[in-house]
Parts: sequence; structure tokens; C-alpha cells
Amino acid sequence: MANQTNSTFAPMLKTLWFTGELQNEALKNNPLLGMIPKKTDFYGDGLKIPLSFADLQGRSATFSNAQAQATPSKYAAFTITRVNDYAIGRVDGETLETSQGSKGAFMSAMEAEVKRGRNSITRSLAVALYRSSTGCVAQVISGTASPITVSTADSYNLEVGMTIGMVTDNTGSGTLQTGTGVITGINRQATATTATFTYSGTITTPAANYFIFVAGDYNAKLSGLAAWIPSSAPSATAFFGVDRTQDVTRLGGMRIASSSPIEEAFQSALAQLYLAGASPDYAFMNPLDFQNLINSLGSKVVRTKVMGTAGTGYSAVEVDSPAGVVKVMADPNCPKLSVYILQMNTWCLYSCKEAPHLLEYGGGELLRLGDQDAVEFRMGYRAQLGCSAPGYNCVLTLS
Repeated sequence: MANQTNSTFAPMLKTLWFTGELQNEALKNNPLLGMIPKKTDFYGDGLKIPLSFADLQGRSATFSNAQAQATPSKYAAFTITRVNDYAIGRVDGETLETSQGSKGAFMSAMEAEVKRGRNSITRSLAVALYRSSTGCVAQVISGTASPITVSTADSYNLEVGMTIGMVTDNTGSGTLQTGTGVITGINRQATATTATFTYSGTITTPAANYFIFVAGDYNAKLSGLAAWIPSSAPSATAFFGVDRTQDVTRLGGMRIASSSPIEEAFQSALAQLYLAGASPDYAFMNPLDFQNLINSLGSKVVRTKVMGTAGTGYSAVEVDSPAGVVKVMADPNCPKLSVYILQMNTWCLYSCKEAPHLLEYGGGELLRLGDQDAVEFRMGYRAQLGCSAPGYNCVLTLS
């Protein structure tokens, strides 16, 4: 006697539809982007940010000396200019029509792609806020061809399908390697601290310590925290029109490198900021460093919730400083071992319209492709980060 089995009865079994929400596993936590003040009226050619970095020096306990030593106050003005960044998606006509309504698909193909496009361009902006204008987002640990080894932290700036290039250093004047590659696979936990990725294409001789960027990004991204408060003292090369060697701290931010335990290094940086007249209120670090701080604080951990500029809530830990409480936040976009301690009211993300937004031309959000049965949407932003008092902010480099 034969039994009816699941396989023989399969023609009569229903295929059930997934009823939950389609999850997006790309990173969504962008605290610095969520917290930083924003202005969306950056029109015209440039925007001047003036500041005074030295008081007049006609002062002395002796009147004649005060007169003889009189020098005027020192002023400077950063004149920032916008950069562009784009995310473009395409959907063919058949998919556009057959995915409409719950009967044909879990969600509209266009809706899905617009959401993924917004996530892609938002992450690009969130990562750029921490970097210099070079566009480099990861560094090679080892590998002269596919696969390439990078740190686990850096791997989250890379995505399957991303087209990448490489350069010998992150100064903005390194040697570009010929060719590009398209990432085909990522193992973000190859070891406890490293990740590997494979790519197709040809990049001339990848090597350890080379830097990775998305093709088209090199020297084209906005000037983020690493540009405004670099980990090495700035040179005389003009930065948005200012020679920062006039006062490398007040014009180029404070930089501290420490091999001390993380809590001790953090407190030392806070004290030095207070000495400089700053009132730091927020700090951002990579989640791996943040966990080390939590472990170091132990029972002294005080958790709180802070609200971003768009009403989004973020988790933070409160740390006392001579200037008051500093709220410390974990941000996946922050490079590992770099801690940015900020006086937030000195910062602003200036953009022409919202950053990011759907780019509309002639009132339409979708463009018909002339030679294909398909449509294209474009998202982007035109923005620049500005700081009115770099000397009230610090980058703490851990070891």
C-alpha cells in the first residue's frame, strides 16, 4: 500500500504569501546625520562662514606698551561651495506594471527601488560627514587581487554591486590605480576583526594600505569632519580660502592621539576642549569603540535618549565634562579608533533643497528612457558641511 505524501500531493498545496514587512538590511542608523543642524537654502555660488580667531592685542598693564603693541583682532572666513552626489535607479516597463497592487507582488518595484535608492544616497551622505573630500571609505589590509581583506568596520561601507576604484593614499594626491571592479560578494566576519570581498574587473595591482572609493567619488565628496578637524595639523594649503596655519587649533580643530584607556583618553580630551573655551555636547564613535567605552564605564553608565533634527530618537550615554554633560553616541559610519567630540551648534549641513531629495525636472520624478521600455528616477543632494568654530571641536585618535 502506498501513502499519499507531501511530494505527491504537492500539486494541490497552496503557495503562501509572505505577509510581514520586507526588511532592509542595509544600515539605517546615522546618528550624526540625524543630529547635525541643517539649512536647505544654500543657493548661489558660495557661502561665507566668518569667525574671529584672535582678539586685539593692544593690551598691557603699562599704557605706553598697550599703545605700542596695538594689533587688530584677527578674522577669517571659510567660503564653502557645494558638491553633488547622485543615486539613480531604473525599472523596466513590464516590471513597473506587473508589480502594481498586492495581487502581483509583495510591493511595487518602483516603491522598492526608490526606498533602496534613498537608503543608498543617505548612507553616502552619512559616511561622507565623517570623511575628507577624497571619497575613500575603506583601506586594504591585504590582497593583491580578489579577494581583498579589509577591517570589519570598513566592510559596512561596501556593498555588493558597488563599483570601486583604489588609490595609494588618502591625501587627495595619491596615485590612482587603473581600472575598476564590481563587488560580487562580501564576508563581513572572515575573522573576528576582518572582512573579505571579491570583485570582478581589473584594478592594477591592489596592495596593502591602499584606499578604496566608489568609482566617481575620488576628490569629489563633501568635506566632512576629517577635513575640518584633521587628525594631523593642517598645512598652509588654503581650506575653503583660509590658511589654517595662522592658528592650527582655532582654524583647524583640536587633535589628540592617546594610547591611554578609552575613558581616560576621553576625559583628557574633554578637559582640553574646556581649556580652549569649548562647550562640547555630543561625541560620536564607531560602535566597536563605543562598546569599549561602555565596558570601561561599568556601573557609571548613564543612558539617555536624544532627538534628532527630524524627530528621530537615538540612544546615547552621558559622560560628565568640565563644561557639562556630553552625550556619546555609536555611529556605524564613524571610522574605528576616531572619536569626534563636537560642540554641535558650531556645525551645519548646508544644502540646496533637502539632502537628499528626488530630483525633479519639469515637474516629473520619472524619466522615460528613449531607447528602452523603462523609466529612470534620480535622487541626490547638493551640499557642504560648514563649521563656524573649528577650535571648539576635537578628533580623539585611539590606539
